[in-house]
Amino acid sequence: IVGYLFALDVSRIHPVDLDALLPPAAAPAPDAAVPAQNQPREFGPWLLTDGRQAAEVRLAPGQLPEAAAAREALLAALAAGRDTLLVWPGATACDLALLQVLVAAARGFAARGLALAHGDAPPPALAETIRRAGLGPKDLAEAGLPGDLFAASFP
Repeated sequence: IVGYLFALDVSRIHPVDLDALLPPAAAPAPDAAVPAQNQPREFGPWLLTDGRQAAEVRLAPGQLPEAAAAREALLAALAAGRDTLLVWPGATACDLALLQVLVAAARGFAARGLALAHGDAPPPALAETIRRAGLGPKDLAEAGLPGDLFAASFP
């Protein structure tokens, strides 16, 4: 290693501007008297809104639930530090990737002391995916997952 260091050509060493590596200065804090206006954010077919009681991650009508977009929406809700309702009425599909996202999200929300729940009844497609994965309510409970997030899906 020492031989390599001495073999470096000085012309190949360039100074680094450390200020360019730092993030830009943060904007001044908004006036505390003015409530923040949180606009709904789209994540593919999912819409994240910030309600009075909880954030809501809602699947757009007639759309298929995409796992990657659901992950991003749930991560944004988790980053906001709010309890979150998952609303996906009439969802006709749920693949294993989405099930994995929901399991990871449930654990992430629980680790931060936040609630992740369904805003309405879980879609039957979720129960079918859990069944296809070879899981049941007991398996989910043993994994430390909240019973109401998945168990309501079982017949």
